[in-house]
Amino acid sequence: MKVSIIVPIYNVEGYLCKCIESIINQNYKDIEIILVDDGSTDNSGIICDYYAEQDSRIITIHKSNEGVVSARKAGGRIAAGEYIVSIDGDDWIEETYIDTFVKMIEKTGKDVIWSISYYKENEQYSSLCLADTGKDIDLAEFQSDTLKRVNGQYGFQNDIDYSICNKCIRKELYNLVQNQVSNSLTRGEDLYFCLVLLINTNSIFFGRNDGYHYVQRSSSNTNNKSAYSKERFALLERKLNELSNTLKDGKKTLNNIIRGYLLSTHMLYFFETLQKDNLDYIYPFREVKKNCRVVIFGAGSIGKNIISFLNNTHKAEVVAWIDSKIVGYKLGKWETQPVNKIMGLQYDFIILSTNRTMYIQEMRNTLRDFGIQDNKIISPFDIR
Repeated sequence: MKVSIIVPIYNVEGYLCKCIESIINQNYKDIEIILVDDGSTDNSGIICDYYAEQDSRIITIHKSNEGVVSARKAGGRIAAGEYIVSIDGDDWIEETYIDTFVKMIEKTGKDVIWSISYYKENEQYSSLCLADTGKDIDLAEFQSDTLKRVNGQYGFQNDIDYSICNKCIRKELYNLVQNQVSNSLTRGEDLYFCLVLLINTNSIFFGRNDGYHYVQRSSSNTNNKSAYSKERFALLERKLNELSNTLKDGKKTLNNIIRGYLLSTHMLYFFETLQKDNLDYIYPFREVKKNCRVVIFGAGSIGKNIISFLNNTHKAEVVAWIDSKIVGYKLGKWETQPVNKIMGLQYDFIILSTNRTMYIQEMRNTLRDFGIQDNKIISPFDIR
């Protein structure tokens, strides 16, 4: 079984040798290494050519700079392997990484091997990131439960990684999915890829493959301030909403991933930049019209950002900030109160401020115990 390894590369000369050598030194040898130099202006292209001369398994593509999505597509078009693995040019893999994937493929025959683990590291530390499944990895229940998790049936899970780089994917499926990702996406392109992947297949095996090392560097696109521009957020939000509109009944739960990702990752854009002058409601809460009186339920990051946004814009009047567990937390003039403090207050809506749908029902039940009607309770996940 040949595995094609695609490495999109742009100005990573300080990291590229370690990346390439970690691939060359895999103990599974039947691999094809496709180095895609996406218009680098440093010595990355020269490094690619050097290694291609040393190892016949290496193919180098030099192309104009069009972004990581375009580079991955270019690699996929010429890939000869049955499966494709993506590795970023500033990351590296342990020598058993590909072999671990191949053994899982041989055991299961699945189209996708989705690793639930990877290492995150920089100059100071290296830490293992492992999805908190709470299930035995050998049980069928684990596979079923994890598929529900990644499909959003339990809501947005912060510990589920939607990166393209810790997966091994059958080539035909990889190309089908990658070709549906816009080259213009420079924020959230991996999430978008994974959502389209989940739309197109349930043939997934979830396993632990600790061998990927995701290197966080200050000059990377993820950490570049320009990557946080409102234009990039706007494009991602538009593309995700377009994708959401295509979801059929069996995949509607992916809306939870889309909304939860936007809420947790792009909070300032989601609640602030999207407020257009012609909107008569507080995005994304269509029921909350301007000048409504609201109670914010939740003292986590979602609640804090909503409180901060409404304080700054005065688009709605906050009459109380409540939480079931965190009481006494202060933000500006507001302090979190126990849930029973809403009794006797006048308000139009209570906003459930969380990106974890697993907590939504619990919060609703708490409010129902105080006699609150369902039509007064809304959450970011309500689709009406």
